[in-house]
Amino acid sequence: MGRVFGTKIFEWNFFRKRKERVEKTKNWFEKYEFGAILLGRMTPSIRPFAPFFVGSFKLNYKKFLFFDLLACAIWGLGLVLLVVLWEYIANLF
Repeated sequence: MGRVFGTKIFEWNFFRKRKERVEKTKNWFEKYEFGAILLGRMTPSIRPFAPFFVGSFKLNYKKFLFFDLLACAIWGLGLVLLVVLWEYIANLF
């Protein structure tokens, strides 16, 4: 969706006024690829927008897919470990 509509959305007045921030975000995604995707998947307020920005900035989709699946696996493993170790964690407090 970001790959198709992203370039058109950046022409909106809202994004034109914030062109410097958009460029900063693009550079941040390019610099910290895995970290940006991991942060995007772990942070609820960023989660819906991270894939959109990756698509609109036309970053490598295969690399994004790999990092996204890895981030989702880390998230899922963390939840499973939390459930399995809940009794142990509760006894610590």
